[in-house]
Amino acid sequence: MLLSSPYTYQWYEEAPGAGSFSAINGGTSQSYLFSTTNGNIREIYKFYAEIIDSNGVHVNSNIASINVIQELGQYAYVTNYAGGNVVIINTATNTVVNSITNGFNGPVGVAFIP
Repeated sequence: MLLSSPYTYQWYEEAPGAGSFSAINGGTSQSYLFSTTNGNIREIYKFYAEIIDSNGVHVNSNIASINVIQELGQYAYVTNYAGGNVVIINTATNTVVNSITNGFNGPVGVAFIP
């Protein structure tokens, strides 16, 4: 448990295929903005933050997984309440490019990205 401020931060990343986490150069803020120019479909990046309080107590955040999907055109995001997943459809090619399981029933809705 963190005791006293100020806090310092270090973000870590596990890039696709890396097999382990490494410190992000310059990733020392309370939040981290991720971007990639890789362009490969269906790559998963993982991140976590190490937080250190003024007494030197270290705490790691939970790991966040980001599923990167290449932008090929317009997309429809369709939720499947009973299946507990979201299906991403490339409307330019009318193909499913990914299905993301959210582990529970919901949410409900459809979103279109032009």
